[in-house]
Amino acid sequence: MANRITRFWKNIWRHRYISTLVVFLLIIGLLDPNSWLFRYQVRAHNDELRDAITVLEQQCTNDSIALAKLASGQEAVEDMARVKLFLRSSDEDVYIITEADSLQDEEL
Repeated sequence: MANRITRFWKNIWRHRYISTLVVFLLIIGLLDPNSWLFRYQVRAHNDELRDAITVLEQQCTNDSIALAKLASGQEAVEDMARVKLFLRSSDEDVYIITEADSLQDEEL
C-alpha cells in the first residue's frame, strides 16, 4: 500500500506541470465562485429574463393601445365590455360558445 502511494506521488512529481494545470482547470472550471459552470448558469438565467422582459414590454404596449382606445370614447368602452366581460344591452341575447362545449357536442 505504501509502495503504491509512493509511486503515485512520484508520478505526480514527475508530471508536476501537467498536474498543476489539471488542478488549476478544476478549480477554475468547477469550484471557483466565478467558475465557467456558474457563468454558464448565470448567462442562461439572463437569457430567460431578457425573453420575459420582451414579452412584458409587448404586453405593456398592447395594454397601452387598449387603454388609449378606452379613453377615446363610450363606444370603445361598450365594445370592450361586450367582448371581455360578456355584457349585453337590454335588447340582445348573447350565446357563449367555448371550445370545450363544441368538442363535447361533436363526440355525441
